[in-house]
Amino acid sequence: MSLTKKLAILAVILGILFVLTNLKSDEELKLVNSIEGEKAVELIKRIHEGEFEIVSGRILEYEGKGKVRVWIAEVESEALAEKYVEEMASKVSKYFSKPVYLENLKAYRVYGMGRVHYFFSANSSVVWVEFENRDEKYHFEVLKKLFFS
Repeated sequence: MSLTKKLAILAVILGILFVLTNLKSDEELKLVNSIEGEKAVELIKRIHEGEFEIVSGRILEYEGKGKVRVWIAEVESEALAEKYVEEMASKVSKYFSKPVYLENLKAYRVYGMGRVHYFFSANSSVVWVEFENRDEKYHFEVLKKLFFS
């Protein structure tokens, strides 16, 4: 094996170790449930008002410092994902603060049902993340871990 490949493998391993040690043990995210395919699409459409064309879907449930649920709806294009997010933002505008930014990602934060929610587009996906924990710093740590590592 070449030195370049060995260094690349080492970099990947170090990156994984960094991510795994980045959150303290009481903040670790543990995936406890995953729903994919038609069942996920059905559940996503059930909670969405209006027409929402989804190519595929995934719902992930984590436990950490409280429960975290991630809804991912894959749509036809990046432009369509952005359009759906802006439509959602206009419909729920009375419930959210100004958009928040994580890296270069524009996300909307919504408060409701005793939880804090963030929604945004990422490539051709519409993503909704729901936190039981109300700690904003923790939210950003989790979002970085899930979407930027």
